[in-house]
Amino acid sequence: MKVQTLSNIMSSESSGIMSLFYGATGVGKTVTLLKTAQDPLFYIYPEKRPLKRILEVVDRPTMKAKFVSYEGFQDLLEFLGDPKNVKGAVTLILDGFTHLMNYNLSQEIADEAHEAKTVENQKIKPLINRSKLSLEGYGGLSGQMDRLVNLLMNLSSDQNIKVAVTALVVEHPSYAREYTRAPALKGRGFGDNMPGCFDLIGFVQDRLDETGTIIYPPWVSFKSVDGSYLAKFTGPATAKTEGPLDLSKILK
Repeated sequence: MKVQTLSNIMSSESSGIMSLFYGATGVGKTVTLLKTAQDPLFYIYPEKRPLKRILEVVDRPTMKAKFVSYEGFQDLLEFLGDPKNVKGAVTLILDGFTHLMNYNLSQEIADEAHEAKTVENQKIKPLINRSKLSLEGYGGLSGQMDRLVNLLMNLSSDQNIKVAVTALVVEHPSYAREYTRAPALKGRGFGDNMPGCFDLIGFVQDRLDETGTIIYPPWVSFKSVDGSYLAKFTGPATAKTEGPLDLSKILK
């Protein structure tokens, strides 16, 4: 148990923060975050795609960064569970919550359930059974994502790391039907709890000039005026809640 006084808390140098940025694929989330993140940084990528092409677009040759891929969800949890693995990091970017949850982890859980069946049952609709989650599977999916976010929160608060997570956008999400748009996350359990884990949730959109041409960086909004999309802002009432995506300025 840790007990602190008000003066201890207010005089601390804590700079840790949890942020989530979501938007359509190709809007510029990954490139912009890598361009504007304060280094040294760790970049964790669940998607198996060539990084060289992305880094060529980022064009930041002096960036101090380490790029982390993983084999299986437990491997990722073990990596994040040991602060020594990210020693010296100012920023940690986990790029691809949607892919991590909806594809990688979901498939791991479905495979595990399939392998636990008898040989006879495995032969019944094998393709469907290898991709379909049961109610137990959805519960496991939510629980494992909760574990992941808890580890990220520990790194943010205990190691003063600025954590930035990305996700794709989905319309009329099952876990928050009051919104027309929100992060694309599978099931309900994790999505219901997820907003409370982040200090900032920003919706990233294309930014257009007067001729309708897309310009970069994209626009991010941490407050929905009409409440149509999921957003969250934790900060001074006088601070701006939207503008060009610049991670260093936003997380300062």
